[in-house]
Formats: sequence, C-alpha cells, structure tokens
Amino acid sequence: MRVSRHIGVWCATGLTGLLLAGCAAEQRPPDVPATAMNKAEGDQRLVYTASDPGTVWVTEGATDIVYSAPVAAGDRLVVDPDADKVLVNGQVVLGKDVNHIDHKVFFLPGAAPPPPTPNAMAAADTSVRRPDGVPMTALVAGEGKNRVEYTAQRDGFIWITDADQHRVLYSAPVNRGDVVIVDPEKNLMTINGQSVYNQPIAPDNHRIFFGTERPVWQSATPEQTMIRPADVPLDAVNRVTAAGRIDFVPERDGSVWVADVTAGRTIYSGRILMNDHLTLDPNGNVLTLNGRPVHAQEVQPGDRYGVFFSPN
Repeated sequence: MRVSRHIGVWCATGLTGLLLAGCAAEQRPPDVPATAMNKAEGDQRLVYTASDPGTVWVTEGATDIVYSAPVAAGDRLVVDPDADKVLVNGQVVLGKDVNHIDHKVFFLPGAAPPPPTPNAMAAADTSVRRPDGVPMTALVAGEGKNRVEYTAQRDGFIWITDADQHRVLYSAPVNRGDVVIVDPEKNLMTINGQSVYNQPIAPDNHRIFFGTERPVWQSATPEQTMIRPADVPLDAVNRVTAAGRIDFVPERDGSVWVADVTAGRTIYSGRILMNDHLTLDPNGNVLTLNGRPVHAQEVQPGDRYGVFFSPN
C-alpha cells in the first residue's frame, strides 16, 4: 500500500478490529478511521474546506492514502490531478503521483494547529473559470465530480456550478454553519439536509463558490448586449443563463428581468427583494416569485433564458 510520509497521528496509532471492519465496508484504506466522513469524491479536481479543526485523508482507490495531515477550520485542500499536486491553502504539499483515479477526501474533527498565514486561496482562485454571475471575489470552497460538501465558515453567498457545462445551477445566501452538499449519484443538492434543487444533476464536475463581499457588478459585455432584449437596461447584469431550470436568489434588493434570450423577448420584469426566490422552469411553463406565478407569457421549452439583475 502506498502511504504518504505526511500521514498523521491516526495512522501512527492504528485502529481496533471493529474500526478496521468498518473501514473495509466503506471502501477506505484501513488506516482511515471508520468515523472519518467522506467530504469529496471523484477522479477530477477536488476541493474541500475544513469546517472544524481536524485531520484530512486523501485516498486513491480503496487501498492507498496519498496524503494526510492535521488541518485548521477554514483550511482548504485541493486535489488537482491535472497539475499532479495536492495543495493546502495554495501551498503544494504533494507534488507527484496524483493521478486521474477516483480520490476521496475524508475528514475527522479534532485538535489541529492554528491556520497558516498568509493564505493564498484568493490569488489561486482568480484563474478558475466561472460562469457569468459568479463574482471574481468568490472562492472555490468545494469541488468534486461524484460528491462535494462545504460548511460555511461565515455568513455569505454560495454559487453551485456545473463546471463541465459552465453554468450556475443554484445560488443563495447562507449562514455560518450551513452545510451544502452536491451528490450527483443520489441526484441531491441540499442545504442543511433540505433539498434546494429538483432537476436532474449530471455526473459532471461541480464547484461550490463562496463569497462574503457584496459583488461589484460591471456593465454588460458586448455578448450580453447581443442576447438581451431591448427593454433590459445595459447596467442590468446577466446573473444566470440556461436552457433548463433556473433558481435565483438576490443578495440585495433590486430589479429583475427574465428574458427568453433565444427569442429576444422579456417575459417578466419587476422588483425583487434580498432573499426572494425566483424560479423558472421552462419544461413546466412555470415562473414563480416566492412560489407565486408572476408571468403572463408562455415559457417555451428548449429556449435559453436569462435572469438579469440590477441593484438599487
């Protein structure tokens, strides 16, 4: 079994026969405690942000541990097979043998050292490709193909994106301690155990972006100008564009325009308040604001729709 020299105290002390049996049943290496929780999984890039002080294990397949170490609350671990690296807070902690094989990130809370300074997360995230509507100030708090989990360290906003399709699936405010899970295998997207998305979740790579600062929106790009109807002002930012279901929750009061960008027409415009929930479902001919229908024009399945937003 290939075990990194970075293995922490759990690996040194060993486990009882009961824990060993539990590990085997859960398809994890014997040195990963049965009580450690699977936080991210997949054969592409993984990102996990620790919710508490504790220990992380990065496993490859069912037998190998490629990295393990104590972490502090807020530390961010990245498994990047394309770069052949494992990083913690932007610092390389493993620089070889990180392959495109199914990896899992396990976490067990417990004592850990204080977080390192300075933190290089923001600089590293500026190169991450993100859909329109996800501000550059938002960090990648979680990423994975099969499963990804993130616990908010403070109040703020999340954007859940399908990185392969380059689109926002869901965005909403979150409070400190809220637990966000995306699990394509179970077709689940939840916050604190409550489902927040009822459309099929593709087996793609997903990212959870988190931001605390109120985004500073720029004027529309020429591409946005071409797809927006004439009655949508140029200072309204295209927050989400998709052919399927759209859920939009603004982080502040403002005005919203919902446009059929395929047909070049606006189907709804009006005031929207912070934490209001706008839902568009073309397949069901549904456009609701806080659960109440708000449009008079028919929603055409197959067309692409955009939500444009302008703050006060």
